[in-house]
Formats: sequence, C-alpha cells, structure tokens
Amino acid sequence: MKTITKNLGISVIISVFFILTGCSSRTFNISCQPSDALILQGGYYNNQAFMGSVIGKPPLEKTITFFSKTDKYYFTATRRGFFQDTIQVTRDSATTIKFSLQ
Repeated sequence: MKTITKNLGISVIISVFFILTGCSSRTFNISCQPSDALILQGGYYNNQAFMGSVIGKPPLEKTITFFSKTDKYYFTATRRGFFQDTIQVTRDSATTIKFSLQ
C-alpha cells in the first residue's frame, strides 16, 4: 500500500511540474507535393539548435512536446530536383502543414 501511495504522489508531483512549466504537446499533420519528398524535423530547445532527422514521407503525423513557450521546431521537405522548403512551428502554430516544392 505504501508503494502505491508513493507512486501516486510522484505522479502528481510530475503532473504539477509539467502544468506549471507550460509543457504542451501538439500533433502536426504534414502533407507535401510531390508526395515522395522526405520530411525532416529539427529545432531549438532552450535556444540550442539540434540537428534534424528524417521522420518519413508524407502524409504523416508528428507529435511534438514543447517544454517552454520559446521552443521552436522546424520541418523541412526535400526531394532531388526540387528546392527544399522549411516551415518553423511553435506551440501556437497551426497543426496542418502543407509543403509545395518547386
């Protein structure tokens, strides 16, 4: 019984921490023309950039957790023979992302 109470207490503390720090998750729906482009994701966390990684080919959904109001992430669509395009997202951005490569 003590273990259950202890685990419940820890869960409550963690939940309160995330609520107070402004942590939020958003799911982005990503589409692209041409549909066989690769989508990469990268971003800035605490003003430190991190490298992008391939997350797949559209259409796809990607859930991002924003740990603060200043976190910024980006999605880049790329395909050989086309100019790549990058869209930056924040916790207030629209959840639908549409790329149209030229």
